Amino acid sequence: MARTPIERYVGSRRSIAALRLRDRLEEIQVPTVVIGTDNDTILDIDTILADYMALPHDHRHLQVYHGCGHSLHIEVPRRVGGVLGRFSELAWDLDAKVDHSR
Repeated sequence: MARTPIERYVGSRRSIAALRLRDRLEEIQVPTVVIGTDNDTILDIDTILADYMALPHDHRHLQVYHGCGHSLHIEVPRRVGGVLGRFSELAWDLDAKVDHSR
């Protein structure tokens, strides 16, 4: 049975919500950057901030853009690229300090 785009959208949103991934974010033990916007019509700012707050304090980083939509990589690609570049350097530096001999 073929589903309409709206039915597929509603179904995918329900599936994502059922995963309850926020409950597992505290398990992440690597540096994690959350990038969002206050004008996203797909992920509202409250959801973005709640996900950020659920991450371990010593591994989380946040970047919020104001006035942009959901496609930050298209709307402000250089700014997002800069954030990802700085975050990669930070994560690389942190990894260099970890004893991997265990």
